Amino acid sequence: YPSDIGGEHDFNRSAGGDEGHVNIGEFVTHNHSLLAIWFATHEEAPPVLLPCCCLQPFNVTLEGLSRRHRIFIFSFVLVSILITTLQVRTYGWYPSWFWIWLNSLVVILPITCHLKSALPNYSEWLQERAPQECFSVLRVEEAALAVALGVSCLVFALVGGVKDTKLVVEDYFAILVAMMFAEFIALVW
Repeated sequence: YPSDIGGEHDFNRSAGGDEGHVNIGEFVTHNHSLLAIWFATHEEAPPVLLPCCCLQPFNVTLEGLSRRHRIFIFSFVLVSILITTLQVRTYGWYPSWFWIWLNSLVVILPITCHLKSALPNYSEWLQERAPQECFSVLRVEEAALAVALGVSCLVFALVGGVKDTKLVVEDYFAILVAMMFAEFIALVW
């Protein structure tokens, strides 16, 4: 990826900086939404790109987000959509696809846009105020996300039943795996 957001990616340059072509492995591991989190180093992290709905000025770093922050944002989106899906299915909102789409567009997308620009500052601020003995390995925002997921699954299991909640979670992850596999195939193709 380019060192600045406005630059174009030079596909004739290999990851090591030598002249030549990028091989298919490098292309897939650096462009897949999940694989890029693990394989792109901080120096080659994708620049933070904000969708058009986030038109307000953001302080976006040119070098992108750290791997830990990229993992958090990816996890935040996954957990948010899972919670939305549980809510829609538990309370019987129909058509369910519409409510999931609407909540993703109106709530999750703007929050994600904001997190992409402000997460490093929020994370630093939270870590400075958190007891170090409690959050030496797990960061505050990561713990909050895990607690939100746990509490949501517990509430929906109590309201909608354990069996229904389990089925929704299984369906969600089956669809997620299928989407990641389809993205991999599309990149290789």
